Amino acid sequence: MAKLVQGANTRRKSVLGIVLVSLIVYLFSCSISFGSSEGFCLKTANFIQYTKELYSELGFSESVISFQAFSASVTAYYIALGKNLIKKPYLLTIIDYTQPSEKERFFVIDLKKRKILFKELVAHGKRSGKRYAQYFSNKPGSLKSSIGLYVTLSTYTGSHGYSLRLKGLEKGFNDNAQRRNIVIHGAWYVDRKMAKYLHWLGRSWGCPAISLNSVKKVIDTIKDGSALYIYYPLKNYIQTSRYLNLQKAALVFNQKITKTTALMRP
Repeated sequence: MAKLVQGANTRRKSVLGIVLVSLIVYLFSCSISFGSSEGFCLKTANFIQYTKELYSELGFSESVISFQAFSASVTAYYIALGKNLIKKPYLLTIIDYTQPSEKERFFVIDLKKRKILFKELVAHGKRSGKRYAQYFSNKPGSLKSSIGLYVTLSTYTGSHGYSLRLKGLEKGFNDNAQRRNIVIHGAWYVDRKMAKYLHWLGRSWGCPAISLNSVKKVIDTIKDGSALYIYYPLKNYIQTSRYLNLQKAALVFNQKITKTTALMRP
């Protein structure tokens, strides 16, 4: 177990290094920019500040959900919003797979009210790992979880009861979600007593399964077009995802702020 945790920490440090280098390069470029570029950097700084304030206001900390997971989720949400991919704005669901499975790592957030609506246990794929999810795949039959941005679709009742279809938006990472039947459903093995005494949950065939007690309320809240983001700092994902561009997210964020301000004027 110690080696498992040490390995997870090493991967986090590696990705954190990439993020820090990117941020340093960005800040340096802003410091030597002039004219319109200076305004662009200011917009990005506003978005970064918004993300930090929201993280704090929601009462989050690294022991609950990593700031990296939260920041990536908010960034992806705003890019998707700018592409008109989200029919149900202001709702964002985050799954932080850097956390162990016995902890609550599924969060539904109302961004408008700045309120956490649900905090839930969530399973990962049986071949993604035991206590920690470490391995991910987009391949049918892999029995692994898939990371990245999704949008929720319609509900149905199947072999796992009341369930919610998901559409993966990231090619090569989760765009086979529908082909793989990756859905949100309830499961008996997502149980707080199991989490407390075993320090891990039962695992799914790749679906983000939640408790039977919560599944109906959660699904009815997030169904039909809200954003769901599953985070894990895979190096190739962090470097190639089209939904982690901070500048693009900041542009959409500032456009929404400007539009809202204009509507409020007499």
